[in-house]
Amino acid sequence: EPAVEGIHRQPGLRAGDVMPEHAAPGELTILGLAGRLELITPERTLEVGPGDFVHLGARAPHALRGVQDASALLTLSLPPPTGRLSAARAQPPTGTPSGRQ
Repeated sequence: EPAVEGIHRQPGLRAGDVMPEHAAPGELTILGLAGRLELITPERTLEVGPGDFVHLGARAPHALRGVQDASALLTLSLPPPTGRLSAARAQPPTGTPSGRQ
């Protein structure tokens, strides 16, 4: 199972601030909460505002620029560590449930 991480900062990006191009190791989504920001990819620039939802694939290069003071919920889905089993896996039941033979 991939790990999921949510990040919310208020404000997430101030008007005029720029977060230089970078890439996340996993898929990510951005849900605009307040204000407006630009999501800049090599293909296009999208303006994200309250209620707007954007999905980016793993390792997709992108930058952000604050159009207004903006707040967004960023959810990042990280791939599981290689060679390790998830600690959340269900274990088979042991013993016999009461009342059954």
